[in-house]
Formats: sequence, C-alpha cells, structure tokens
Amino acid sequence: MSERAFALGGRAFTIGRRAFMVRARTWVVLLAVGCALCQLAAVTGRATPDTKNYVSYALTLGGAGVRESAAGTIDHYCGSRAATAERDRSVDVVRLRAPSPAGRVAEECRRELWQDLLTDHFTRPDRARPWPEFLRLEVGFWAEWGRRRLTQPLFLAALAAGAWGAVRQRPVFGWFVVAGACTGLLNQAGHPDITIWGDRLIVVAWLLPVLGLPLLLERLTAPRASLDVVTAS
Repeated sequence: MSERAFALGGRAFTIGRRAFMVRARTWVVLLAVGCALCQLAAVTGRATPDTKNYVSYALTLGGAGVRESAAGTIDHYCGSRAATAERDRSVDVVRLRAPSPAGRVAEECRRELWQDLLTDHFTRPDRARPWPEFLRLEVGFWAEWGRRRLTQPLFLAALAAGAWGAVRQRPVFGWFVVAGACTGLLNQAGHPDITIWGDRLIVVAWLLPVLGLPLLLERLTAPRASLDVVTAS
C-alpha cells in the first residue's frame, strides 16, 4: 500500500511539475512578446552608422540606381536623426517649448551625407591584400576581446553554463542552440573592428544563457526520479 501511495505521489508530482513548466514557458513567451511590442514604440530614430550601408544595399538589390539609392538612404537616415532630435527636445525641460529641431537636423544631415555618399565614400581605393589584413585584424580583435572578457567574465561564464545545461539536459535541442549561438560569434568575426564592437553584433550568442541556464537549473534542482522522466521524454 505504501509503495502504491508513493508511486501515485511521484506521478502527481511529475504531472504538477510539468504543468508548472508549461505555465512558466508560457509566461516567458508572453514576456518576450511584450518586450518586442515595446520596441515598436522606438522603431524610428534608431539608425546607426551601419544603417546607411544596409539601406543602400537593399535599395541597390531592388534595382535602384546609384543616385536613387543614395537619395533613399539619406532620406531614411536623416529622417531617423530628425526623429531622435525631436524626441530629445520633447523631454528636455529647457527646450520643451522651443521650435522643433527636426527640419533643421534633417537638412543639415542631408547636406553632410550627399558629400559623403557620392564623393568620399567611392574614392577610397580597394585593398591590395585584403585577406592578410583581414586575418591580422581577426587575431588582434579576438585577443583584445578575450582580454576584455576575462576582466568581465560574466558573459563567458554564462556561455559555458548555458552550453552545459542545454547539451546535458536536452542533447538534440541543445546542439541546435549551440549552433545558433555560434552564428553570433561568426557575425562578430565578420566585423573584426574594435571601434564597432558591441553587444548587438554578438547578441545571438545570448541564446545559450537564455535557453541553457534554465535547463541547467532544472537539472540541479529537480529530484533524480523526476529528472530521469523529463530527460527520457
């Protein structure tokens, strides 16, 4: 009788635990969707120096000529800067009642970018030996990246722990997560310039901590019997 009661209790615990995990995952998904929706409030005014390249490439691939591509790129980038200037004014207690700077900022930006996109940008010569220079940049970049990471090791520790949790707890799924995270490292490797280094280039690597650490904690905190059932499933 006691063995039967123990078995029923273990089964009830497993069912309850699975229900809790489903609810937890649902809340995580809802939180991610909420964060994504909040980002829509700031779609404009977020252009970076790389945005000019991306927009120009997209317009060129769409069949736009050089001048049309440059005009579209300038309108997009300068519109973003004007939107940023207007938002900054709207929260500045000194300039709150001042005229909107959006028009002036956009006009100054257009005058500046026509010289850059149509003259200086296209007068830079091609590299005579691109691959040796690229590899030298790679070595120097990753040496500096490793030095900085060792002084702030949270990211490296999170990567290692996340990989351990994902691969040990869900082997098939875990290797897909590791492969996906590696694309963040490859993206960073394609930009071995310490002046443009930033979390946005390697952001996909955070898949490992985000998905792997909960699995690691699940393995460490779950009872052995229920852990075997979950792993087997």
